[in-house]
Amino acid sequence: MNTHCLEFLDERYDALLIANGTPPRRALMRLLMKRAERLIALDGGVNALHRLKIVPAHVVGDLDSTNESALRWAKASGARIHPRPSANEPDIAKGLDLCRSLRLRHI
Repeated sequence: MNTHCLEFLDERYDALLIANGTPPRRALMRLLMKRAERLIALDGGVNALHRLKIVPAHVVGDLDSTNESALRWAKASGARIHPRPSANEPDIAKGLDLCRSLRLRHI
């Protein structure tokens, strides 16, 4: 696994945000997670985490891209679900708002 990109990242983060799409390979994901206190799935990001069997601390967004079984799995595994139905605001903004409310600064 090529991890040379990690040298440009800080050592520690309050949270790692995972959006919908193709996630990094499992080994890289594990390395990134070691640097973060919390894992937050943005809407359909929970789908990728479900496939990797990595439980997020939070799931936030309008949940329009979220697979229902992945959402049930996350909730049953202890993730806090934060539905934010506004379609006028992107999920990344909703995730950053959640981070602010949790007083997370290094994202």
